[in-house]
Amino acid sequence: MSEIKLISEFAKKHIPKIYNLIGENESFWKKLQSKFEKKIDLAKVDDVTEVSIPILLGQAELQNQIALSFLSFIDETCADISTKIPQNLNNKYVSSLRTMVSEFDPVTPENPNPCYLNWFAEMLAIQKLISDENYEIEDFESPMENGKSADFLLVDKNGSKLHIDVVNIHIKPDTPELINKQLETKILKKVKSKYANVPSNGKYILPVLWFDDELIHNVLNAIRSIDLASQNVIPPCTLCINPDDFLKSFLSTVESRIPN
Repeated sequence: MSEIKLISEFAKKHIPKIYNLIGENESFWKKLQSKFEKKIDLAKVDDVTEVSIPILLGQAELQNQIALSFLSFIDETCADISTKIPQNLNNKYVSSLRTMVSEFDPVTPENPNPCYLNWFAEMLAIQKLISDENYEIEDFESPMENGKSADFLLVDKNGSKLHIDVVNIHIKPDTPELINKQLETKILKKVKSKYANVPSNGKYILPVLWFDDELIHNVLNAIRSIDLASQNVIPPCTLCINPDDFLKSFLSTVESRIPN
């Protein structure tokens, strides 16, 4: 290629562990290259931003420090999970990585919802839930009695099985009342759409919230006003970023994000 470098070379350099997990799959990287070339000139048009791992890779190649740090965090997280899942789930896991890496998402103020972050949130959720060794992951996209599937199936030390489905909520700056409505509507809609016509025992929703720091108290108040426990909703989590070292960032409860 003349001026546009191969996206696979960017991946080898900036997300080497994910690249090794996906492998030198010529068909995959060729398709991604084609998408990248079509999108690269549209990375910023008015208030529409293309948000994706390939765009971040391009920014990292230009030595954008935030892109470099965040990609390293994504790479290490995904590599860590690969060491903790059963071998029989490797193909499903790699398939999820391919999807995450190949997402291109037009993001506007009206729709601040980058799909690659939604996939990464599932990775963070898996890492969080199995990190204390009380749970093991038994399946991805685990089928249920109603014909739908949960993001993953966990089993605890007693053999009890838990279906977990992640709902990503990208919270827009708004009044406390409307933030409350955003959360309640999206969480309860997910509960009803995912677990309709199945026994509620062992079926859980894990909300992952994305929001700017200045919204922390409004978001906390909204969470506290919603009856989550009776709906089998795990306390919502958010990404707690360590600005000095992205690799020390982690998924935790919203309270953990309050500055000391």
